[in-house]
Amino acid sequence: MASYSSSLTAAQARQLALKAQNLWSRPALKKPSKDIHALTRHLGAVQLDTISVLARSHELVAFARLGAMPKADVEAGYWHRPGTEATHFEYWSHAACILPIESWPLFEFRRAAYRARGWRWHEVDQKVVQKVKKLLRDNGPMTTSDLGGGRKDAYWWNWSDVKVGVEYLLDVGEVAVTSRDKWRRVYDLAERVIPDDLRAPQDQESAHRELLQRSLGTLGFGTKNDILDIHRLKPTNSLTKTAWQQLLDAEDVVEVHVQGSDEIHYALATHLEALDRSRPQRNVMLSPFDSLVWYRPRLERLFGMEYRIEAYTPNAQRRYGYFAMPVLVGDKLVARVDPGRNGKAFVAKTVTFESAQPTDSDVTGVFEAMVEATTWVGSTSIEIGDVVPAKAGKLLRQLAKGFAVK
Repeated sequence: MASYSSSLTAAQARQLALKAQNLWSRPALKKPSKDIHALTRHLGAVQLDTISVLARSHELVAFARLGAMPKADVEAGYWHRPGTEATHFEYWSHAACILPIESWPLFEFRRAAYRARGWRWHEVDQKVVQKVKKLLRDNGPMTTSDLGGGRKDAYWWNWSDVKVGVEYLLDVGEVAVTSRDKWRRVYDLAERVIPDDLRAPQDQESAHRELLQRSLGTLGFGTKNDILDIHRLKPTNSLTKTAWQQLLDAEDVVEVHVQGSDEIHYALATHLEALDRSRPQRNVMLSPFDSLVWYRPRLERLFGMEYRIEAYTPNAQRRYGYFAMPVLVGDKLVARVDPGRNGKAFVAKTVTFESAQPTDSDVTGVFEAMVEATTWVGSTSIEIGDVVPAKAGKLLRQLAKGFAVK
């Protein structure tokens, strides 16, 4: 079993989590494309989502950790272009995610499961599958539009036969997505874009163990459910069961107890050794799909925030807003900001503080996070809408007015 360590205070637990997520210190941008690749290797996965408010979620994840680099640099860091080697691929992890190319072998268990099943939630016409493979082989990288169109009619869920076929090939690993063109997946044969050594037969048991080890590193510390949730691993899966026991038996895995929680947590010894008296320096707005926010039970345990995205909730039933973004100030989540834009203005449509009596430091920290986001998206002023509690709005509006004058 994992060795035992003394309890962590709540503050130490937050430090571990934020350091592991690259959200403890201010960004120190060096080379955008290399920084993006290093970031995805560190985080393990960056979730993709169709919603775009200030930016798409994968861009917001990079912004939170690397600072306000141009969006073109962010996209170039994620997606490969003709004549370059792929550094990432898209596949099913926590959800649809961008993954570092080195992780391709680690997901063979999932591709094998799709192959064994032989279908998705759609029936798969093998004649169409062969047609799609031939088109890609003959023509090179193609989008669904290039293949003949993604839908049978106006309804987005009514996929065409070629869309079903190419997505099945993506699931089983014969096709890979290593780039996007105006948000459209660009499909290519895996043999052309995934290096040969990564496509070579791998031992699934050791790969599964590595996936769990990396997940623990991504979290800083976590319970079993926290760790499995990173890539949505099933605890009943035989590979997961074996790999979990091997993880616990590893010399560098330590059992820890966190103040205020009765659950057993685990951490890497090197992470525990890195705990120090440094102060958190990051004030930033986080995507609802950020990996710090993914697993809601952990978010509540660590930060006391009960979070649900309301984009899929009817407008009249929303409390915090369509795309309310948690705001990290130091080592606490102190508010949610539902952002938008009005011409050249950044609009905080709703600002909701977690405390009924936020401190001036909390309000100022939230404003600093807004300023960084405002500058990044090219807005020149800040408009403040509804604020809860209302008395916090006075200081926010004073700060916003001062920013607009600059």
